Amino acid sequence: MTQNPNREVKLPDAYHPNQVDLHMDEVREKALQQLGLTNAENLTTRDAAQVGQLMAEELESLQANVNQQSE
Repeated sequence: MTQNPNREVKLPDAYHPNQVDLHMDEVREKALQQLGLTNAENLTTRDAAQVGQLMAEELESLQANVNQQSE
């Protein structure tokens, strides 16, 4: 199956590359705040793992919302 390179693909705003970067920053800040951390540069391995877990959960939630809106 060949794809038409001229076909215009409409990405939901949440998936637009510029928006993804903004969401990542917001999600990272939210995770740091939830853990009471202020400096993402000097995290311990354990803190970094916790931040990553919270970020993964938040991103999964955002994706579920986008998928629901696109149906």
